[in-house]
Amino acid sequence: PTTFDRLAGRYEPAPGVVFEVSREGDALMMQLPGIPRLRLRPESVRTFWVENTRIAVTFDLDAEGRATGLTLNAPTGATPAKRIGGR
Repeated sequence: PTTFDRLAGRYEPAPGVVFEVSREGDALMMQLPGIPRLRLRPESVRTFWVENTRIAVTFDLDAEGRATGLTLNAPTGATPAKRIGGR
């Protein structure tokens, strides 16, 4: 779960569009515009699967293990997003 704190934040795939990643207890959650929150299941330190889907989220990490961005990998393609705001 402390690893999840380094991933939590706001990510911008396009101007005005924001993905929210948050830690809730021992779960990592993701909020995308217009859909209910999604639970992310870890596959590795960097890669998570959206529960009950074929969508993966891979985080870009800096030297301290903090996320600097992410890529949402869906069957229809990959969507990169840069982290915005504070760490």
